[in-house]
Amino acid sequence: MNAQLYCQPYKIVLDTIIDDLVKVKHYCYQQHEDKVPTIARDNLVINSSLLQYFFARVIFEMDDLERSKLQKEHRELDYSAIDSHFYGMVNKMVERAVKEKEYEVNTVSEDNIHTISRALHYAKYCSETLPIPMPKMSPIQLNTKL
Repeated sequence: MNAQLYCQPYKIVLDTIIDDLVKVKHYCYQQHEDKVPTIARDNLVINSSLLQYFFARVIFEMDDLERSKLQKEHRELDYSAIDSHFYGMVNKMVERAVKEKEYEVNTVSEDNIHTISRALHYAKYCSETLPIPMPKMSPIQLNTKL
């Protein structure tokens, strides 16, 4: 099979993941739900390696001071995602989702999705890499009109 079908430029993959997270946030808002649908948790799980890759890129390419400077220049970036400890927290959220899937439990909340999304927005300012795999289960299919 052609690797082009599965690998895309860094920014396309990142934007695809962020778009799916936005859909989940909108779904929760429309449904007045704090807990995300199981399919959204499963989406995090199946794409956990990609998510952790993006978090690692932010940590290795920018220190706290550089993220602070970037946030001042780009107001769409959330101040809470400057500290490197924040990325440990979002990694733990993804790891918890993986564990929960093993036990058929789902406590992933809309706030967790929002927090992960805040971290990913900083990854937009990392340098490009070689093409990487597209996320699986994307675009996410939720049972509502968005």
